[in-house]
Amino acid sequence: MQAKLSRALALHQTADWADAAKVYDAVLRAAPRHPEALRLRAQLAAQMGDRVGAARLGRRAIAAAPGASGAHLMLASVLADLGQHDAALHHADQAVALRPTDAAAHLARGNALAALQRLDGACISFARACELSPADPRPCYNCAVAHAGLARWGPALGWLEAALRLSPVLAEAHVLRGNILMRLARPAEALASYESAIAHDGNNLDAHNNRASALRELGRDNEAIAGYQHVVARQPGFAAAQWNLAVAFLSLGNTEAGWRGYEWRHRLAGGPPLSGPARRQWRGQPALRGRSILVQCEQGFGDSLQFSRYLLLLQDRGARVHFAVQPPLVALMTRWFPGVSVFAEDHRPDRVDYFCPLLSLPLGVGTTLATVPPIPDGLAADPARSAIWARRLGNERRPRIGIAWSGNPSHISDHHRSIPLELWRDLLTFDAQWISIQKDLRPSDAHALSASGRVADFADDLVDFEDTAALIAQLDLVIAVDTSSAHLAAILGKPVWLLLAATPDWRWLRDRADSPWYKSVQLFRQEIHGNWAPVFADIKRRLQAAR
Repeated sequence: MQAKLSRALALHQTADWADAAKVYDAVLRAAPRHPEALRLRAQLAAQMGDRVGAARLGRRAIAAAPGASGAHLMLASVLADLGQHDAALHHADQAVALRPTDAAAHLARGNALAALQRLDGACISFARACELSPADPRPCYNCAVAHAGLARWGPALGWLEAALRLSPVLAEAHVLRGNILMRLARPAEALASYESAIAHDGNNLDAHNNRASALRELGRDNEAIAGYQHVVARQPGFAAAQWNLAVAFLSLGNTEAGWRGYEWRHRLAGGPPLSGPARRQWRGQPALRGRSILVQCEQGFGDSLQFSRYLLLLQDRGARVHFAVQPPLVALMTRWFPGVSVFAEDHRPDRVDYFCPLLSLPLGVGTTLATVPPIPDGLAADPARSAIWARRLGNERRPRIGIAWSGNPSHISDHHRSIPLELWRDLLTFDAQWISIQKDLRPSDAHALSASGRVADFADDLVDFEDTAALIAQLDLVIAVDTSSAHLAAILGKPVWLLLAATPDWRWLRDRADSPWYKSVQLFRQEIHGNWAPVFADIKRRLQAAR
């Protein structure tokens, strides 16, 4: 029997899997509980793609020899491939308990914990695997991934350096290093990392795509576009590259290619889903007169505010318009668009002829920079609520300035656009009545707000956007980052000074101080990534000059 097992193993190791399986099966017919034959046969089944069979054989191997750490380790790997991560963790724990100095067992345990989003524990297991197998770059890389998942950028970079010292050709480590450097607003260094990844693996399309994004962050737009085009030429279904290409076109004012490519957002992982069947999506045709159309909000509050103007264009085409919008905007939109059926996004009319995602309307109507629809007349704050805020704020001889310094923290570029309130400290020394129009406060900002003593905070009183609009109506000026409050103020016609990162959202275009979307907006652009000081200094000079 041992001779047969040795022969099967030899066939297995030379990738003669079919014959190896026959010999293993012959051994198991003669000795159904032979633990080593069961483990090896399970491993072979996994390699041949039969993971369900591998799991069944693995459990038989453990039943035959519960103290065999190798069987637990093999089964943990198979269960992980099947997505059964809790069970995988159980068997990885068993392997660690049986062989505490086995690096592979700690690595498997870390992988299971990471899959379960228990990243602190994963970091500990990966670090232990690194100690036990100091020449293996895998646990170092996995440890970096876990730290990055916890936004621990410094430790993540440290573990990546360790992995790359062991294996300089590890392309995915170079890619992750670039991603972290992009997150830290260090695009030039990120570019070098992506280029290193490509040098070691020219087929790594993630590296090519991210390299193009680094070029765009550096203001090298034409090179970025060429980079994205290289990716989509090689893999047309690469949704992230298609969407990045569209965003690059839009930021340069190429609306024809931009709006068309922007439709790829629906194919992104985590992108906004379509709210109906593709055959009923309105794309500019057919005619809408006498037909009903559901416009579905997507992305953030600012998007809903900015693009709500298109509802009237649909009405002008004779459509009966339904608008599904985020609940805090329902009251405002209902008052602003009395001819539109407005309701919360989780409710839908029973039957409509067509549907259209909100940000697909510019494509449907063929918007260019020269034909951006103006803000409809009559979009104002509610008079009754405005009167309440006017009495509450009282008379004030100083300029009354509203500020908003952060947006939704889950936004993909929030780390670029939001500015900690602490950085506003010098600007707030200007003699004005400073008013926060910020609804949600992060813990660090709440402390800075309290410590400043110069900014009135009404967050608890801003129940919905009707309240925010009524408060903004009392202001002389709004200074804000790219967030929904800025859009609301601009729609209300208030002067808005908008603070933009070096590479802002596509809607603010490149290299201009105004916006085709809002006449009252002035753009203050960051020149150096991560450096807001010159922007604030410029704004303070403008305030002093206008005094």
